[in-house]
Amino acid sequence: GGGVTGCSILYHLAKMGCTDCILLERRELTSGSSWHAAGNLFTLTSPNTVSELQKYTFELYPKLEKESGQSTGFHPTGGLTLARSPEQTTAHKMAKGRGRRLGIDSDFITFEDAKKHAPILNTDLLDSILWEPMKGHVDPASATMAYAKAARKLGAKVYRNNEVVETNILPDNTWNVVTKSGSIKCDVVVNAAGLWAREVASMAGVVLPLMPVEHHYLVTETIPLIDGMTSELPSISD
Repeated sequence: GGGVTGCSILYHLAKMGCTDCILLERRELTSGSSWHAAGNLFTLTSPNTVSELQKYTFELYPKLEKESGQSTGFHPTGGLTLARSPEQTTAHKMAKGRGRRLGIDSDFITFEDAKKHAPILNTDLLDSILWEPMKGHVDPASATMAYAKAARKLGAKVYRNNEVVETNILPDNTWNVVTKSGSIKCDVVVNAAGLWAREVASMAGVVLPLMPVEHHYLVTETIPLIDGMTSELPSISD
C-alpha cells in the first residue's frame, strides 16, 4: 500500500539498511485513505507507546524534508485542548503528567492567552485550556511523497499501478507475491494496504477483523477573525 504508512515502513526499512525492499501500490501513491486524511499531528495521547511514536514523527518531518528535498506540508502550529468540566480538566492533568515523563511539554494557560493564539475561541463554557507546543498538521500526500523519495534515494523501490492478486507461501517459508505485472519472490511480506488490509490478509489465509469507517468534515467559507491573524491558527481539540 502506497500511503503514509506503507511509504514510512519502506523508508524506515531502507534507513536500517534493508534496501532490497519493494513497495507495491495498486494505483497511485496516496490513492487510498491518505489523500483525504486531515493530517492532524498531536503527541499527548494514550497509550504511552503511541505518544512516543507521535513525538518521534513530529520531530522526523523536518529531517525528512531535508533528506528527500520534498516538502511534507508540515505546520507545527501548537494546539489548544479544551476542557468543559472539572472531570475533563483532571483527565488533561493526567495526560500532562504522562507527557512530562515522555519529554512532551504542555501547560495550562489562561483564557486570555488562549485567545491570543486563537481569537475565534469562545471560552464561556470552558473549565480549562491546555496548550501543547507539539501539535499541528501535515499534508498527508506530500508526507507520503517525501517518504517515498527518501526511500528511493536509499535504494528501495516503488512499483505503482501494480496490484497484488495473490500471496503464496512456498515450502522454504519464503513468499511468492503475484502482481498484475509478474511475480516477486521475497522473504517477508508487509501488509500496509489500509482500507484493503483485510482483503490482502485473506490472500494469505489470515483473518483481520478490520472495517473501514466514515469520517465527516466541514469546509467553511473564509472566517474574517482567522483570515486577519498574523500567525497560523493552532489546532483546537474540543
